[in-house]
Amino acid sequence: MICPICKIRPKGKHHNAKYCKPCAVQRRKKPRTTLNEFQKRKVRKLAGKVPQVEIQKMLGVCKASLQRFARDEGFQYRFPKYKKKTIDQVIDYYVKHGKVKTQERFPKVKIRSIIERYAHIPRQRKWTDKELLELPRMAGIISMGAQARYFNRPNAHRGSIQSAWMKKFHHGGSSMNGLSWNIAKHYVRPFCPVLQTEFWRQRENSKRGLSFSRGIILWIDLYEYLRPEVPEHLRSAIKTLAKFQKWLHGPNIKNKIETMIERIEHGREVFTN
Repeated sequence: MICPICKIRPKGKHHNAKYCKPCAVQRRKKPRTTLNEFQKRKVRKLAGKVPQVEIQKMLGVCKASLQRFARDEGFQYRFPKYKKKTIDQVIDYYVKHGKVKTQERFPKVKIRSIIERYAHIPRQRKWTDKELLELPRMAGIISMGAQARYFNRPNAHRGSIQSAWMKKFHHGGSSMNGLSWNIAKHYVRPFCPVLQTEFWRQRENSKRGLSFSRGIILWIDLYEYLRPEVPEHLRSAIKTLAKFQKWLHGPNIKNKIETMIERIEHGREVFTN
């Protein structure tokens, strides 16, 4: 008996072996598709005209079967080709309203395949070095909404600040300038200064609508008021963070932070390069 794939090599020694050893290894690495002939004809007809996800739903097959068939046939599932009128409408709407609203306006169109492929006026400008230095100075102190008003970036709100932190710093930034009072109170002596910040405004009682601001202890104060029994490794880490905070803000840190809160959180100052 010969192998049904290569038609040359003899099958394995075991009496139940269907393929020769090289072909069996190849099939384990690259399994064959389970599509029947009808499904194969439909895929050939729809590929490039209908998104792969829609073909998958239409035929009731899994993604792996479609990918294996495309591999065996030597083609790829490309995005559908849209008419120039549709492309222009999508781009114009996206520039004015953004991705989410554009997808709602054109539910049957792959928005991403258009806005990432065709040139258009950018909805946002790049963060400057000066702006990226201002962000950590406000982190955990100035609320996201006040930061958004301060930087005054086009088509951007508080979500743009959160996005900048995750993309540029890979960190939320809440503990950049200090530690939350609920955590820090276990490590400091009495009468340690607490800074009230609007960075996270929490609701105490949703029915009454009461809310309160979040208290943090600056790293410089936390290091100064540490209890004697605090472990040395924590003391060393807090000392390093206090040193970083002094570098970040410069001299007169507390005065600068208080002035920043008055200017930005309670004012309407706009950032200027």
